[in-house]
Amino acid sequence: MILRYFNVFGSRQALRNPYTGVVTVFYNRLREGKPISLYEAGLPTRDFVHVSDVVRANVAALNPRLPSGSIFNVGSGRGITIRQLAVTLGNLMGHRALLEEKGEFRIGDILACTADLSRARTALRYRPKMSLRKGLDEFLCWAKNESGDQTGYERTVRELSKKKLFGQAKLG
Repeated sequence: MILRYFNVFGSRQALRNPYTGVVTVFYNRLREGKPISLYEAGLPTRDFVHVSDVVRANVAALNPRLPSGSIFNVGSGRGITIRQLAVTLGNLMGHRALLEEKGEFRIGDILACTADLSRARTALRYRPKMSLRKGLDEFLCWAKNESGDQTGYERTVRELSKKKLFGQAKLG
């Protein structure tokens, strides 16, 4: 059985690890009052799935009647631009998101990634229940009592640049 998770987020994810995901990176930047650099002008689209939906998909996949080697996407089935995620998270936190467009991009990154849930709906009877907004509310309620990492984003950019996985286009 193979479950392919999309962008999982929710409480108890590592706030100090910049590779945990964009929700934690944006959360830390917003909390610190720092600007958020939008790669590719914030146009990339991603599918964010709450950890509670991932758990439900995992439990459903334990069914011994499912064919061995089955592959299922686990996501929300809905895409949101990275720009809209930043704005939404900022609004929920009561902060205006300071967005920067510096021509940055991650080499090899894709523009859009949204889960096709048709096989999971049929075989696992999987239907995500947690909306992005409700999931972000849950995450924020938990995260406000946790400590984050003020240097994570900059460290990540340095590591990606060193490995030639980060680029910046000349603007203007």
